[in-house]
Amino acid sequence: MIKYQPKLIKTQVENEKALAIVEELMHRNNRTLEENELYELLVTLIEKFEQEYYSANQATTPHSLLLFFIEQKDIKHMTSVKF
Repeated sequence: MIKYQPKLIKTQVENEKALAIVEELMHRNNRTLEENELYELLVTLIEKFEQEYYSANQATTPHSLLLFFIEQKDIKHMTSVKF
């Protein structure tokens, strides 16, 4: 089993660490009962952190949504578009 002591996620670094563990568990076949519990707990903690972190720090505007999608798709270069 992965050695990780679950706790409230309070920083981006802690969130990234929890996400890495969830991804590892997600791809693991035949998880133990303890691993399933850890997986579900981490998903809940990550959702709570991200809901609070992103809703408190960013107002949803067309510009912020566009930047989010660009970051998610790992776009390095965009051609200027005039409207």
